[in-house]
Amino acid sequence: DSAGGLLSSTRGQLLRLCCECALTVHAVHKLRIEVKELWKERWGTYFGMGGAMALENCASLAYCTSTICAPALRFVLGATHMADAALALASFACWLYLAFFLLGVKITGPTIVMVME
Repeated sequence: DSAGGLLSSTRGQLLRLCCECALTVHAVHKLRIEVKELWKERWGTYFGMGGAMALENCASLAYCTSTICAPALRFVLGATHMADAALALASFACWLYLAFFLLGVKITGPTIVMVME
């Protein structure tokens, strides 16, 4: 980066590596939980529940898979732009996952249901 910034230094790159490692460890742990749930309930039930559970399941899987793919894209394939896109998708999925908790709130619940339908 010719303009400088955090990632232009070795310290910034090390910080990014540590943060990506922490995110990946969390995503692997969450994916293990989701796979156990998927194995127990099977495909049709896992994705066919509808409503809040469908939102939670889809957002969780999108978050986990895109977060786990990002380091592979960056460090194995060298595709830094693709890794950044995967992390952006993970960020969006995480915000969508947070909407699951807002379903019970009187003001936000109907809006989230409307968006999902």
